[in-house]
Amino acid sequence: SLSSSSSSSSSSSSSELLKKRATMGYIHKNRTENPLTAICLVGAARTLTIPRVYRSIKDNLIDSLSANTVTFAHLKLSDAPVKKQTKFGYFRRINASEVELKVPLEYIKPHQVVTYQGENDDRLLNPKCPLSREWGIKHRRDTFFTGDNEVRLVGQLHAMYECYKSVLDYEKVSGVKFDAVTKIRPDTVWLFPSYTAKELLLREKGEMVSHFLDLFIFAPRKYSDGFQMFYEKYIGCTSGLWKWAYTPEEAYEYPFIRSLRSHYYNDRKIPVVIRRANRNESSAREQCEKQRRIGVEECMDIVYSDHVAKQSV
Repeated sequence: SLSSSSSSSSSSSSSELLKKRATMGYIHKNRTENPLTAICLVGAARTLTIPRVYRSIKDNLIDSLSANTVTFAHLKLSDAPVKKQTKFGYFRRINASEVELKVPLEYIKPHQVVTYQGENDDRLLNPKCPLSREWGIKHRRDTFFTGDNEVRLVGQLHAMYECYKSVLDYEKVSGVKFDAVTKIRPDTVWLFPSYTAKELLLREKGEMVSHFLDLFIFAPRKYSDGFQMFYEKYIGCTSGLWKWAYTPEEAYEYPFIRSLRSHYYNDRKIPVVIRRANRNESSAREQCEKQRRIGVEECMDIVYSDHVAKQSV
């Protein structure tokens, strides 16, 4: 089931709102210093309900990027089953409700909110072009998202596809084009204020898409169509076998590098870390080990500052 709410109740009122914002100074005049940036807050809500999470997203990311940001929240309420990986351990299933998200969303203040349960994600699959475990093994690809897990990958990329459509609709209605589009996960803690949109747009003279894995992706507008390419390609495939991206990371890397020829840079000093349910889960520490901004122990203390670790007996 899909439900949505936004700062406007209909397409006509949305149009009037956007025009009003554009003409009444909602968009800062100095876009060189404050690039107009669309932010897609996309994925399973999970720990977004925790104050440490949603406050850091608003204070250290949204407010740091630019004075000109428009946030679109597309959030899945029901989490996927427990994900177990030999290398990274596991994380428990964390469902969220619209009631639990009320305070976080009031704090973040997105322009648009779309929530969905995710129980019907199977409808997003393309039976004409399944991801194949056999093909993946033969070509030395990660096969976690094949079989029953295909829907996990496709669901993630469809959510971003839908959010990007909202971004394009915003541009069409307002008559104003964004300078950049950003994708962020909702279950993350921002350790410190992020780079500004101005700084990120100056990298490689505007030719760089900066990211940290698939937690954060910042694309100059000239490259942002990469956000919709995986799902467009997947749903249009009729070959009987999927031979493109097999992981969320590849699903963004392939469009930005192979299709759009951008410089796709994985910046491990971007100060963002996935927040698990608590610091005792086997995959919690591994998330802090991925980043290179600060030491692992300091990272754990920041991410789980509201949670006391189990004491050894």
